[in-house]
Amino acid sequence: MTDRIVAEQLVADRYELGEQIGAGGVGRIFKAHDRLLNRAVALKLIPVDSEGEQALAEARAAARLSGRHIASVLDAGHQSGCSYIVMELLPGPSLEEELADRGRLSSGEVRDLAVQTLSALAEAHADGTIHCDVKPSNILRAADGTWKLVDFGIACAGADAPEDEFWGTPGYVPPERLAGTPAAPVGDLYSLSVVLYEALTGVQPFARDCVEATIAAVRAGRHAATASVRPDADPLLASAIDRGMAPTPSERFADAHDMAAAIERASQQQETPPLATAPIPVLAPTEQLTPAKVGAPRRTRTLPDAAGASHHRRSRLIALGIGLAAVAVLVTLTLAMTNQGMRAHARARTTGFDQAFTASTPAVRVSTPPASSTQVSSPAPSPASHDGPAITGPGNGNGNGHAYGHSKGNH
Repeated sequence: MTDRIVAEQLVADRYELGEQIGAGGVGRIFKAHDRLLNRAVALKLIPVDSEGEQALAEARAAARLSGRHIASVLDAGHQSGCSYIVMELLPGPSLEEELADRGRLSSGEVRDLAVQTLSALAEAHADGTIHCDVKPSNILRAADGTWKLVDFGIACAGADAPEDEFWGTPGYVPPERLAGTPAAPVGDLYSLSVVLYEALTGVQPFARDCVEATIAAVRAGRHAATASVRPDADPLLASAIDRGMAPTPSERFADAHDMAAAIERASQQQETPPLATAPIPVLAPTEQLTPAKVGAPRRTRTLPDAAGASHHRRSRLIALGIGLAAVAVLVTLTLAMTNQGMRAHARARTTGFDQAFTASTPAVRVSTPPASSTQVSSPAPSPASHDGPAITGPGNGNGNGHAYGHSKGNH
């Protein structure tokens, strides 16, 4: 059905379709031109028979959100058997692409990422909207360099969401959803904590060689502590991330404001603090004169001869020079050992996912109970439609990292 609209190249007699810039579990995303307002937008096409009505309803809900860190939903409607959602076009890159390029972020950058994304989630949750698919490809850079949360296309309305089946991205879905519990705001905080872990360490904690194994790892809740993977990270930030990833919802933060407050309390110290330098002591005088008493005979001092004073000063300067030289040698040795350790750590650090599973895996439909027989399914269209990519192994992300208007080409 989306192919017919793509062939027509025009949606609602207003939006001219351009290149396809992404695809997810429930639709395809195009760069488009808004004839009426003469601006570039992102337009998502969703077949009505593949969650289109639900996605459209949630897009209308998301259109009420106007926070600085939420990408705007501009328009929505139906055409030729499809729902369409018009969204703000962001320049990117996505967090997924930035991590692929850089490996990981600093503690300060992760703090900024966390606080900005939590601001978006706090507004959505206050409105009763749960994102349900927080992941690196759904967090994009805005033109001013800040982060924006995008793609509420599979957002859930809390208890209205089905319990036995839902859309989500393996590796980021909270374990309680896999057990059939309805979506809740605390689930978004779990997903964001996984994203922050990945951004800080460069490692996706639950990535395995297939989707089923990834889901099993999430169920088990076993992952290395953040500080053990990134020892030089801010310890308070690492602790907050671990708490956000607790397997039991009651052990996590109460809400987005609570988590943001904990992260903002994280130490602002640099990951590698500068070496402290001790002040040079001021030498005290060796003798203090007493004031003369009125009417008393004047006391006189006998000054040492010039040669003796010069020798005394020279001795003190030599001692001071020897002390400074010793300090310089210790600093040099310390820096050399630190650099050697950092190089060894860099060689040993892993830089991403296992080859057979990446973060760009699109959202898939998951059937929850029972735990031992979790079903992971996805639509299986003809290769030409790309409306719902089946899970076939590595490289089937179908550009989901660009699924909200990122203007680069597909991977």
